[in-house]
Amino acid sequence: MEVNGVGVADESHGQLFARIKATDDRVQLLVVDPATEQHYQRRQVTVDSNMRQVLVVTCPDVRPPPPAVALAAPAYSGITFSI
Repeated sequence: MEVNGVGVADESHGQLFARIKATDDRVQLLVVDPATEQHYQRRQVTVDSNMRQVLVVTCPDVRPPPPAVALAAPAYSGITFSI
């Protein structure tokens, strides 16, 4: 229902996708299940992120770590072992 605090109830899937992709760092989503949406619609209440009933859940950072620096293979020491 919101992306980064902007109501998106009337936006198309493509508009929502573009809005989310345009965000560089973090995305804040407000979503509700169908029963909750119907509850508030019957009461003519617009659900938004400022409502005291909103539960904020923060997900851990899932960005991949930076690529590891390739280390050169150790030089051959010239020592051999025989059994």
